[in-house]
Amino acid sequence: MKKLFQKKGIIALIIIVILVITYLIASPFITFNQIKFAVVNGNSEKLATYVDFPILRDNLKSQLKQDIQPSDNVFENLGNILATGMIDNIIDTVVTPDGIVNFVKKNKAQDATNSSAMMAVPDGIMLTKDNVKYSSAAWHYKFVNFNKFSITNKNDTEIELILVRNGLGWKLNNIILPKNILE
Repeated sequence: MKKLFQKKGIIALIIIVILVITYLIASPFITFNQIKFAVVNGNSEKLATYVDFPILRDNLKSQLKQDIQPSDNVFENLGNILATGMIDNIIDTVVTPDGIVNFVKKNKAQDATNSSAMMAVPDGIMLTKDNVKYSSAAWHYKFVNFNKFSITNKNDTEIELILVRNGLGWKLNNIILPKNILE
């Protein structure tokens, strides 16, 4: 009788370990899909639970400002100061839950006035009047390490989304833009 309980205990432990490993592997994919659904459905509150917006804004600002270099030309330096301020204001305004949802809504409204019935927001998500289609072929997924997950689109402009572990879940905290984004 004791052996039967030991076997059942071992089987239960194996099942628990398999479930935990499955969740650890699947959780960043679930988070990515939750982000897509929140954006497409205009749910800024849900989006805010899956994106670390303060860190994301700081990361985007530093990427966009990295090409701004001091110059010997006074007017160029003045332009750089103005550009830096504009980058800060634009990122602070747009990279918020409501800013992203409003951006997508405006793109949907603009698309509805055009003759085309479909638009991609972002690549891999096709919006139509009747449904939402997801194409995993547009994305490449990989674990960078146990606490970092990378999602890269496979289109002309390569953009990489970085999710970091947040407790048992994940949060988007960086979007790595193409090097020549401002050119």
